[in-house]
Amino acid sequence: MVKYSLSWKADLESLTNLSFEEGYRINLNAKCINCDKEQRNLWIDPAERYQSGTKGTVHSVFHCKECKRELTIELIDDKWDSTITDEETGEWKVVATFDCRGVELTEWILSEGFTADGVDTKSEFLINLESGEFYDVDAESSQPVSVTNIEHKFCKVK
Repeated sequence: MVKYSLSWKADLESLTNLSFEEGYRINLNAKCINCDKEQRNLWIDPAERYQSGTKGTVHSVFHCKECKRELTIELIDDKWDSTITDEETGEWKVVATFDCRGVELTEWILSEGFTADGVDTKSEFLINLESGEFYDVDAESSQPVSVTNIEHKFCKVK
């Protein structure tokens, strides 16, 4: 069993409270630690659980396409904690911690499903980060808003 924390940071312009929408599912890439075969598009939903042959119920269970071993990912605490405020722009923030069996997490595939508020107006924005950044204009203040310089990392934790 290896635990990985997923952290991210982003630069926010005229936005605050960048976070996941209700019901957000995270899309990850990983590799099998037995044969190094890449496993793509592993969707994790905190509300869904699956029966594992070795660990009970987990958030994701699948078999390696190459060596056929069972691989599991368990979201610790069954939740995401991703909100970035305007004061935390550019600072690393832990999103989630995963208990991984037989698999190493390698990439977070950003997509739609984020929200943020205007700093001064509290306008609400639905944000798609599939392109790696977001640009818009706050209709109330006529100020440009953006999410840029998004980075993420996985770190082994004890």
